Amino acid sequence: MRHIIIFPMSIESQIDVILQAQRILLTTHRNSDGDGIGSLAALYGALKNLNKQVWFVPVDEVPKRYSYMLENVDVCANPDEINADLLIILDTNHGELCNPLFQNSINKNRKVLFIDHHVENSKPHPLIFRIMNLDAASTGEIVFDIIKTLNVPINDFIASALYSSLTFDTQAFKLVRNSARSHSIAAELAGHQINTEKIQRALFAHWTPEKMKFLAELIHSAKYSANNKVVGLSVTLKQLEKYKLHGDDVNDIVDMFTLIPTVKFAYFIRQAEANEYKVSFRSALNDYAYTVATRLDGGGHKSSAGTWLNADNISSIEDRINNELRLLKLLD
Repeated sequence: MRHIIIFPMSIESQIDVILQAQRILLTTHRNSDGDGIGSLAALYGALKNLNKQVWFVPVDEVPKRYSYMLENVDVCANPDEINADLLIILDTNHGELCNPLFQNSINKNRKVLFIDHHVENSKPHPLIFRIMNLDAASTGEIVFDIIKTLNVPINDFIASALYSSLTFDTQAFKLVRNSARSHSIAAELAGHQINTEKIQRALFAHWTPEKMKFLAELIHSAKYSANNKVVGLSVTLKQLEKYKLHGDDVNDIVDMFTLIPTVKFAYFIRQAEANEYKVSFRSALNDYAYTVATRLDGGGHKSSAGTWLNADNISSIEDRINNELRLLKLLD
């Protein structure tokens, strides 16, 4: 299992944490995405095959486009009713992105296992275990290895969920971290009875006339700077309401702007609550996205990262981002 990086113990010890548990809660970060839901659903299927009692506990509403992966998954709205042995958190190593579930689990002396492929910088804790692989292009790749280690056969349900995970987080295999591994895993999964074209459309074909109209407004309001090396985008709750859109409907728009050859860095500020904002960063052929995200208490991938910020307005967040870009010499 050379693909798995373990902290702080061996792979066998981490797998033992799973094997010793009988009642397991699964979750992923707020503002869930295709990698988090796909890897979660796949692990759910594997654990059920091991005769474990397993429940998915969402920390917020799951976007509708991922619902096809959860058709056979038991969802628990009130985890306090379940005396679980273990909480497994997928696709993040930041427990606060899964609160109050994470903190409640720690308070109940419940073990917590993080499975993720983002950089981890948390302190060791006696209740917290981690399976990390910073070379993986998606959390789904790590779950694929875990399922193999557990000796659970991959069935069509698991294969579909894992393929969805890989497809989403690599943006249809465009971001594979210069490795053939994502493709080799996908090839094995595609050998099962799954509809790869249907999965692609479920994940990415969710544009509407309203979203197109919103895009036109966003293009008009985009802020270019540093000789078009930097582009900034923002959207308020009022704008989302105007076009009858939800946050997940617009999260992918920022990726389009990195297709402009001159753009090295793009940011998208989306208002989530009155004074809370989801900020997404993208960069092209550099690690600026991750660098800026971590400096603003976030994280993610080298070229795709983000954070959550509390602020009075969008302008104050733009000022913070621009200050970081000056440190990177992208802005004067």
